[in-house]
Amino acid sequence: MRQKKVSRRHRNIALPGRGNVPLACPEPTLEAAPTKMEEIKTVSLPETQGLLAQQGSQGLTGPRGERGEAGSLGVQGVAGPRGERGEPGSTGAQGLIGPQGVAGEQGPPGVQGPAGPRGERGEPGSAGVQGPIGPPGVAGEQGPPGVQGPVGSRGEQGEPGSAGVQGPVGPQGVAGEQGPPGVQGPTGPPGEQGPPGSIPGIQIIPTSDRYFYFPDTDLDLSNSVTVSASEFVNDEGGSISQFVGIGMTSYYNLYINGIVQPGNSYVLTADGLFIPSQSGVLFAETPVIIEIVQLTAVILNK
Repeated sequence: MRQKKVSRRHRNIALPGRGNVPLACPEPTLEAAPTKMEEIKTVSLPETQGLLAQQGSQGLTGPRGERGEAGSLGVQGVAGPRGERGEPGSTGAQGLIGPQGVAGEQGPPGVQGPAGPRGERGEPGSAGVQGPIGPPGVAGEQGPPGVQGPVGSRGEQGEPGSAGVQGPVGPQGVAGEQGPPGVQGPTGPPGEQGPPGSIPGIQIIPTSDRYFYFPDTDLDLSNSVTVSASEFVNDEGGSISQFVGIGMTSYYNLYINGIVQPGNSYVLTADGLFIPSQSGVLFAETPVIIEIVQLTAVILNK
């Protein structure tokens, strides 16, 4: 920048001095004394404040004009020629970093760009720890029954169960009609003629007694079995001590589960029933019935 040196003309003012020589303060005069100032070149980096470069050399000052009379301003002298521009100074040292500016307001978000291509699927992570079991939910309504599946194969037959308790003996049925007489046998040889006399009539009266027994446990018939008569009851359900009516004028039958048994498969005495060893098992609660029929002959005299 260019600056002009301004000088003012001063009036001489006598001031006490040394000896008789007065001191004089020259009155400033307004003179045009142009001074050539080189432009200051500032070099700074981005965001930093640089130092002033070295000032160029000052140009030559032109000749001073003649001094005019006192009291009047002298004519301004002609400005001397502008001195040559000095060599530019070397770059100054970098200045201190200035304080950081206040951040401006954040601008609106930009438009989202297009989605990039999907990356490759990563390796599956390890399974996490199973969380605690939650409370059971409310049971839903029962659905309709499904279609019945095919019938499975028949299983093996189980062990036979124990026989049930025999029901009470029903009332005796009405006797059936008498069958036709059998074929008459051959006539035997005539006996000796007895003394003459009257011929009496004979009437046979049968009397039957039945006894019942229901074993509490299974009886293994592979070993002989003896059942005491005291374990049987009669038709009225009363206990007995012996079988009544066994003798020459009677016969008896043994029924097991309602089936008459062969005469050689058991032995009956007044004290009890003896069954010899044989194959089979007499299951518990199987009805055992003994029937004894006595025949009584009544002679009728005419």
